[in-house]
Amino acid sequence: VARRQARLVAAHAALDAKYREDKKTYYFYDKTGRAYRIYNPRGLPPAHTYLPLTEWSSRSNLLQHAQRRYSATIHHSAWRDMHAAAGRAGRREQVRFVSVSQFGAGAVF
Repeated sequence: VARRQARLVAAHAALDAKYREDKKTYYFYDKTGRAYRIYNPRGLPPAHTYLPLTEWSSRSNLLQHAQRRYSATIHHSAWRDMHAAAGRAGRREQVRFVSVSQFGAGAVF
């Protein structure tokens, strides 16, 4: 269990570093000159909100929704892997994947 938690914390650190790097990089500019960054899904919890394994039986305020924060890391990692796989299939597939990943995708107008 401790190794799994260590892997999740390491995965979170890698995702957080990648997201921070993506925020610094502009992907393209439209014809008006507006800059766009690479899309990353929202909702990755901050690192300080991850409850250490030793405190899972405590009365810490972080115990509420602790498992949800860890599962968010798994979902974000899977999203990054799928984004990379879509990119290997072609630029068009990667664009489609991002378009259906955004908030409100599939909503009825």
